[in-house]
Amino acid sequence: MSATTTNYNSLAGRRVLITGGASGIGAALVRAFVLQGSTVGFIDINKAAADEVMASLAGETAVMPTFLPCDLRNSEHVIATVDRFAEAAGGIDVLVNNAASDDRHGWEELTPADWDDRLNINLKQQFFAAQAAARHMQPRRSGSIINFTSTSWILATGGDMIGYATAKAGVVGMTRTLARLLGPHNIRCNAVAPGWIMTAKQRESRIDAAEQAALIERQCLKRLLYPDDVAPLVLFLGADDSAAITGQMLIADGGIA
Repeated sequence: MSATTTNYNSLAGRRVLITGGASGIGAALVRAFVLQGSTVGFIDINKAAADEVMASLAGETAVMPTFLPCDLRNSEHVIATVDRFAEAAGGIDVLVNNAASDDRHGWEELTPADWDDRLNINLKQQFFAAQAAARHMQPRRSGSIINFTSTSWILATGGDMIGYATAKAGVVGMTRTLARLLGPHNIRCNAVAPGWIMTAKQRESRIDAAEQAALIERQCLKRLLYPDDVAPLVLFLGADDSAAITGQMLIADGGIA
């Protein structure tokens, strides 16, 4: 499936940094921006998966993305990695905070360490990546920050995702606040809320055929959703076509939330 049927002229040459770009939605985003002619860097901790992304793009583009290894739980490393990409690329125009982990923990057994880990990987790293990127965007008075939230907190998903859902609700509050703070510098900040997207991880370990059927029954759109269904929305938010849109949460869930 193609990531998009639209070519955004403003994305050609635009410097785009994507977190969690080695798999799932992130890998689809890397491919989508590369095929728009953007200068793409992607952050991940999984080098083997990153190598697969690079190999999949070989022959499709003359300008390959840059892989930047980073443990996003380390805030200092996050800041340094964003700076490294911006310095190598000559700036940063679009930051996509996609990386997340929806590991499950029963709410009654959730430990303080589990709680901190859920917020670190799903909220804290997004702020420090945005903070670092904004420093590079401010002198140019231009930029788009796109934070990934989730419909899990809207739907009050089960107790085994309370840490994840809490962090993802926090992403929306952070996004709206950053939009207000960065607006005077002409930097936009929006959130994307995917529903249940059929990444390889979800298909292999999260959802069986019966659950897929139940999901489709709940959705307005009677089909499963895949990473390539999310990528076009993110391209739009990175492009100049969305120049008047900031402080918003856009949902891509097939009509559940």
